[in-house]
Amino acid sequence: MPSGIAFRRIFTVTTLGLLTACGGGGGGSDDGGSQQTPLSLDPNNYGSNPALIRQVSDLDRSVGVYDDLADIQTLVDDVEYALSSTAVGYSATASDYCSQEAGNLEIKEEETGPYSGRISYRFDDCQVAGYRETLWLDGTLSIEGSGDEVQGTIKETYAIAGRIGSEGAPLGIKGTLTSRITERSDDDQAIEITSPAMEYLLRSKYVAIRDSRMSVAIKNDSFSLSMQSDLIGSAIGGFVTVTTPVTISGPLNGCPTQGHMKMTGDGVVEARYGQTTGTAAAVEILLNGSQVENLEGCYDGLPMIGGDSEARVATAFSG
Repeated sequence: MPSGIAFRRIFTVTTLGLLTACGGGGGGSDDGGSQQTPLSLDPNNYGSNPALIRQVSDLDRSVGVYDDLADIQTLVDDVEYALSSTAVGYSATASDYCSQEAGNLEIKEEETGPYSGRISYRFDDCQVAGYRETLWLDGTLSIEGSGDEVQGTIKETYAIAGRIGSEGAPLGIKGTLTSRITERSDDDQAIEITSPAMEYLLRSKYVAIRDSRMSVAIKNDSFSLSMQSDLIGSAIGGFVTVTTPVTISGPLNGCPTQGHMKMTGDGVVEARYGQTTGTAAAVEILLNGSQVENLEGCYDGLPMIGGDSEARVATAFSG
């Protein structure tokens, strides 16, 4: 089965890359009445404030959300590497992981079958050994996996608080992410990722996803993608909701041949692709119901489209 890091990478690249490529996202839900999952790390109540979408220039701020999450993802990967590089096995003492005698890290691993098991981390005022700046962690992380040679499920649950740097700036990761993957062959793969909420706080940067479901399928040289998710961030000063009323699909190395992405905040921006535009344009961009632009080519940043798409997909699924 692919690793948890692999799932996080494909989620990050696909979700935020797609938002950036399409020019941002929208907040609220289509039905206007669905209950939203509560957030607990949100420092300025971003999850209750629809982000501004009033002119095309407002959409550029979505790039900041991608950058913030990329920074946080780098930290998560670096901490995991620091822990694994200092580890001497699961019988190691806390001093193998924590720089301070008072700190502690408990690691438990359980294998329940050839393709299933659980690993859990419990940090207790642990200053992570080997990290490039001072980093203290408290809380828990658990990763549970099950499946077989073709299908697998990984559930990651975070409840981590901490402080980073000489200034002791706040850090937090909280939420649950469940990934279900089917890999029949190298060119027949599918992944579905769901999360009631995943929150990331790093210094003054805050990013979260809420009530999120994303499905990506790759077969032969084609892909399809559908999603619904709230994206919340300090970079956009609020939250946006992204939906795909028409599944986005097309060749891996080319523009989508059809699809519709709708992003709603205090305004609405839409991207329609290929056959769904009803015109000869490759992409049609609409802002608050009015046509803004017809493009003859697709966005280079769209995940799984462009020169390195096959390499990115292969990396994500290979772990």
